[in-house]
Amino acid sequence: YSSFQGLRLMQESFPVLNPKVATICYGWNDHWAAGFDIEDKEQKSAPEWILAVQNVCSRSYVYRSAKYLLLSRSEKSREYTFNKQSPKYRVSLADYEQNLRAIIALCRERGTVPVLITSPAGDSDPEVVNAMEAYHERYNEVVRQLAVELAVPLVDAAALIGRRREYFDDPAADFIHYNARGAAVIADSVARIVLEIH
Repeated sequence: YSSFQGLRLMQESFPVLNPKVATICYGWNDHWAAGFDIEDKEQKSAPEWILAVQNVCSRSYVYRSAKYLLLSRSEKSREYTFNKQSPKYRVSLADYEQNLRAIIALCRERGTVPVLITSPAGDSDPEVVNAMEAYHERYNEVVRQLAVELAVPLVDAAALIGRRREYFDDPAADFIHYNARGAAVIADSVARIVLEIH
């Protein structure tokens, strides 16, 4: 999910879940290349019956593989997108900030304590900070600024595990998803905040 979808999900699920604390961590999906240059907010949802069929089909490995291949052909290459003068991302930096503000406001309206979490980027190449990693850091900076401005507890996971290779199984192949050791470091920080809140 991007922050756009996360906001929609919270609007629908809050009345049912009514949580005491909500952790909020977005970023990578937001600044991914927009398929066919259509941002998340401009996407039109498929009819319910099509979504139901997709949900059933998604249990099939063959279906998931075919879908992945089709989508990967429609998306622009990462290098092309991040070097473009005016790229289209799933959620722009300005919209990302507005989505986070709306999520925080929704939490507070419901009596839920929001906790912001930045998204780490593993060290895919120790010698270089590539364009994608540099752009990702701009999204993390929005999270840090909102935490200060709105007095929201922050787990700065990007700073905690940063580019430390031991927190990623294979950062050259996957510098987005941290491993169990990285998750444990972040979970400890979240737990400390929850204990302070309660």
